[in-house]
Amino acid sequence: AAPGGTAGTALADSEREPALDAAAAAVAALRGRLPADTPFVVLLVPARDEIAGDAPGWAALRQGLNQRLAAAGIPVVDPAEPLRAETAARVLFAHDGHWSPLGHRVAGTLAARALAAVPIPAAAPAAPPSPTPETRP
Repeated sequence: AAPGGTAGTALADSEREPALDAAAAAVAALRGRLPADTPFVVLLVPARDEIAGDAPGWAALRQGLNQRLAAAGIPVVDPAEPLRAETAARVLFAHDGHWSPLGHRVAGTLAARALAAVPIPAAAPAAPPSPTPETRP
């Protein structure tokens, strides 16, 4: 393990589970603040070290959050494997490790597919009528 704990991350091993629980709870709370029929999908962004090579600490964090969100009924898009399949040299910029246009395309395509599968309400709720001088309290 890296200094501090979970291999390659800044979390001590004892901090991983509480951090994952807190992150999942925060996402669920955000989801809970939205109208029930609001399309909602979480896109997990894998660490560049995980795409470029072996990063078990980052993988454990990503997989742990994925599992918690799925258990809460929150749809998740996890592009780690498809990004790895394209190779880091193609999906990450060499100078800073951010996603290249291909990396964005891979993740964006997966996100679009996930959102397309989420039911969309037939119509937005009607806005309440504007008050008129006769209906104002």
